[in-house]
Amino acid sequence: MTPIRMFMAAARFEKTEHVPVAGAITEFYMSTITPGMEDMSDPAQQIRMLERADELFPGIPIIFVADPTPCLYPALIRNLREAAGGGPLSADVFRRTKLPDPDSVPENLARLDEIAFISEHMPERLKELYGYCRGLVRFENPFDSLVEVAGSSDWFLKIKSDPGFIEAAMELFTEASVAGAKWLAEKIGAPDRVILAEDFPGMISAAAFSRFVAPFHRRIFDTFPDALKILHNDSRTSHLLDVLPSCGMELFHFGYENDVRQTKEAMKGRVALMGNISPMGVLARGSDEEVRRACLEVLKAGAPGGGFIFATGGEVNPGTDPARVNLMLHLAKMFNADSMK
Repeated sequence: MTPIRMFMAAARFEKTEHVPVAGAITEFYMSTITPGMEDMSDPAQQIRMLERADELFPGIPIIFVADPTPCLYPALIRNLREAAGGGPLSADVFRRTKLPDPDSVPENLARLDEIAFISEHMPERLKELYGYCRGLVRFENPFDSLVEVAGSSDWFLKIKSDPGFIEAAMELFTEASVAGAKWLAEKIGAPDRVILAEDFPGMISAAAFSRFVAPFHRRIFDTFPDALKILHNDSRTSHLLDVLPSCGMELFHFGYENDVRQTKEAMKGRVALMGNISPMGVLARGSDEEVRRACLEVLKAGAPGGGFIFATGGEVNPGTDPARVNLMLHLAKMFNADSMK
C-alpha cells in the first residue's frame, strides 16, 4: 500500500499496515533544508522540494507543499474595496460586491500555470507514492480572510455588535471559495481529497462557530461530495469539540494544545484525526527521549480504533532535525508491531 493510499484508508477508518504518518511541512521549512532554495513560489523549486522530501522522509506524504489552490481572493478583495468606495466595510458592501471571473484574475491564471508546470514535471513515481498533483484541491479560507480584511480586533467585536457583517462577509468569501475550487477542478480534474485550512475559528465560542463558521464550511465541503474532506486548525479547539463535526469535515488536522484522547472521544468515530505532536516544544526542542515519549503517548491515545494519522499539531518548524520526522514514522510502525503481539 503506497503512503497516499494508506493516508486515505486511515482517514476512512479502514485497516492499514501501520499508523500512517503525514508531514505537516511547508515550503519555508523545506527551503531551510534544501540547498539552493531561494524563491519558494517558483514551481520548479517546489518540485525540487518534494523530491528532496522523498529523499529525507521516505514514506511520508508532505501535505503543505505545492497544494493546488485557486487564487480568487486577491481580486475579490479589490472588488470589495472598490464597492466600499474608500469608506468602511459593511454588510451592505459585502452584499454589493461582485465575484470576480476566475478566467479574468491574473493571480488565478498565474496559479493555474504553476499547477500545470508542477503536474507536467513532477516525477511519476512521486505522484504514485504520495498523490502529488493528483486528486487534491485546497480551498481558499473564508473566515481567516474575513479576519484579515476586517482588522485584527474589529472582526471579534462585530461578532456581538454586528453579526450581519460577519454573515454577509462569510457569504461572499464562501461563494468565492466554492467558485474558485470548482473552476480549478474543471481544469485539473475532480479531487478525491480537499483541504480547508482555518485557524481563527478556534478563537470564537461554540455558539459563534455554529452560526458563523459551520454552515459555511459545510457548504464548501459539499462542493465535492465524494472527496475526503480535511480541515486544518492548529489553534486551541477543545471548547469546540461538540460542534466541530457539524462543519462537514471527515479528517481533522488538529493542534498540539488539544488533548488527543479527549478529541478522539468527542469525534465518536464520525471524524478521523491527524496530529498532534508539538512541533516546537517537543519535535524541535525536546531531547531524544522527550520526543520518543511524547510520540508514544500520542499514538497510544489516538491509534486505537483506527481513523488516525500521526503528524505534528501544526507545521514542522525551521530548525527541526529531519531525523525527528523520520523517528515519528519509525515509532508508528513499531507501535503497531508491538500492539499486535
